[in-house]
Amino acid sequence: MDLKNVPQTCYGDSATIEVPTKKDAKMQAASVTFHSSHVQRDFSNGLLAIEVARRFPHTSSVVRKQVTYSVPVGFHVHNDCVAAALLTLVGRMCPLVTFNFPISERCALILRETYDLLDIGPVDPHMEPRQPGRHLAINFSGGTDSTGLYLLLEAALGDDFKVITCDFGPTFRLERAGYLHVRRDVTCATDLRIQALDRAGRFISSVAMLHADYLDLHSVASGHTLLHEISTLSSLVDGDPPDYRSRDAVYHGAGLEEAHIVRGLQTPGIFRIIIERAPHWVEGAFAASARPVTEKYYSRAVWVRQVYRDLGLPLPDFLKNLPAPTIRWPHNPGQRFSMFTLWALKYEGVDAVRPLMPHINPSDFAFLNDMSLLYMEKYNTNVTPLIPSAIRPRVLSALQKHGIGPYNERDWQELAITRREMFSSPTP
Repeated sequence: MDLKNVPQTCYGDSATIEVPTKKDAKMQAASVTFHSSHVQRDFSNGLLAIEVARRFPHTSSVVRKQVTYSVPVGFHVHNDCVAAALLTLVGRMCPLVTFNFPISERCALILRETYDLLDIGPVDPHMEPRQPGRHLAINFSGGTDSTGLYLLLEAALGDDFKVITCDFGPTFRLERAGYLHVRRDVTCATDLRIQALDRAGRFISSVAMLHADYLDLHSVASGHTLLHEISTLSSLVDGDPPDYRSRDAVYHGAGLEEAHIVRGLQTPGIFRIIIERAPHWVEGAFAASARPVTEKYYSRAVWVRQVYRDLGLPLPDFLKNLPAPTIRWPHNPGQRFSMFTLWALKYEGVDAVRPLMPHINPSDFAFLNDMSLLYMEKYNTNVTPLIPSAIRPRVLSALQKHGIGPYNERDWQELAITRREMFSSPTP
C-alpha cells in the first residue's frame, strides 16, 4: 500500500466548471500586508515588530495584529529572511502578499511556488538573494525529540552547531524545564502564539529564518523523527522523495536548507540517546513535551519504560504510575493502530494499550507473535542520506556508539508487515 496517498478524499464530478481569470482570482482572494520594523535598522529596544494586516474581500474587513520577536545585540537580517519567516504565520490563507520592503526575485519565486501565491512583492530584480552561511542550527524546544537531537549532535560535533529556542510566553512555560539548562545561542521571546499566528504554517521556523544572518546559518534541523508523519513509513522503491521533503521549501526562500538528522529514528532510539548521555534531563524533557494527561505523554512514557529495562536501569518515579490520558490527538482515518500499539502490546501487554484503544481485540494482533520489533530501535537507511553529507559519518558513528545500528533484512520484512497490517481490515 502506498501510504503517501492515505488518507484520500474523493469528490463527485461537477457538471460545469468555470475557470476564473487571474484578474478575477485576485479580486476574490484574501490578501495580507506585512510592515516590518527591520527596515529602520534600529533594534535598540531589543525587538523586531511586525504588523500583519489581512483583508478578506467577501466581508470587506481588515484584521490587524502586531507580533514581536526579541532580538539580540548586533542583530541583522536580509529582507528575504524576513519575508520567508512571515509567510509561515499565514501559510496559504492569503494568496496576495505585500511587504513594506523589497525581496529578491529568487525569494519571490520560491515563496510563490511554496505557498501557491497569486502575487507577492515588491520585488527588486537587482537584489542579491540571501546566501547560505557556515553553520547548522537546531530548533530546540526542550522536548524529548529535540533533546535527543541536541545530544546526538553534541556527541557527533561537540559544540559546532547553533541552538535556537522559542519562548512563547507563560502559557508554554513548561517548555522551559527542558531548555533552561542547555546552552543556547538564541532564545527568542515572541507573542506569535498569543496572537493566534500559529495556525497556518511552520511558525517555529520563523525564528530560525529571522536569525539566519545573525548566526550565519546554512541549514536548520528539528527533532522530527520517523513517527511524525505516517507517510515516513512509505516505501521509497519507486524513487520518489519522501513527501515531507516538500516542506523543506519553507526554508529555501531564506537561503537555508532543512537538515533531516533524526528522521530515520523512532522513539526508542531517541530515548536511548537521552538516557545514556543525560539521564537527569529525561524528566524535564517529558515536562517540556506534553502534560501528563495527554496521549503524547502517556505513549512516550510507555515507550521509554522498556528502554530503561533494556539498559538494566531503575525506572524513575515519574514513569511508574501513569494516569490514563484524557486529551487525545487525531489519527489518520483508516489507520488501525500506531507504532506505539505494537510496542506496548509486545512489552507491556494489552492493559497498557486499553487507555488509548478501549475496544482493542488482541486476536487482531496475532501477527505480532513472530516479530521482534528491533527495527524500532534502529535507524532507517532510506532516510540517512538526508543527513548532510559533511556530518553524516560522524552522526552515524555516534548512533553506533549508542547501540543504534542500521536496518537489516529482517527489519525491512517486519516494517513491510507493519505497513500491511496498519491499514488492513481486521479479521471478522
